[in-house]
Amino acid sequence: MRLIAVSILAIAACGGSSAVQKPSPGTGSATGSASATATPAGSAGAAVSIELGEMTIFDGTRAVVKIHANGQTEIASATDALSPGPTLDADGTIEVGGKPRIRITGDKLVDLSSGQAVPVTVGPESLTISGGGTPITMSIGADGTFVFAGAEVPPGKAPRVEGANTPGKRRAALVLLMLLLGADAAASAESGSAVPPAPAK
Repeated sequence: MRLIAVSILAIAACGGSSAVQKPSPGTGSATGSASATATPAGSAGAAVSIELGEMTIFDGTRAVVKIHANGQTEIASATDALSPGPTLDADGTIEVGGKPRIRITGDKLVDLSSGQAVPVTVGPESLTISGGGTPITMSIGADGTFVFAGAEVPPGKAPRVEGANTPGKRRAALVLLMLLLGADAAASAESGSAVPPAPAK
């Protein structure tokens, strides 16, 4: 997935690089819209929910991420071909390659491989990354444009989502985009490049 701005890359790497590797095909859940609230006993965070539904995230006019009502996602490659991505499960678990990797627990994201919380707070209408430096808060405006408070994004360069018409759907889109930005940032850092190459024309 082509990234939107270097500033977003750097922050996402701090907050999300431990979360997932490059997306691999996942397995889906039952079809239809679903809502999840994950708050185990003893959780200190307030309960927040995600809702599944048909959503598309755009980079300009290019569809880069599709979220389906059964929780399956599709991610655009550099050639715009869509490939299976992470799966959002009804209990708030995010699967990568068919394996549970991240779970929404209260208002936190937990890395299931380590049991540690990722430095991200999921709010009613926002997501705050606090892994290092200045915290960055992601939200979605009334027109579907992602807003990054604390990061500079060139005018007209922020991604946009269609179909995120409830708070739960907006939270699902925010969490998925943050994880994908973090995975891309990690891959870019490993290759020694500031940003991944732009897609082929």
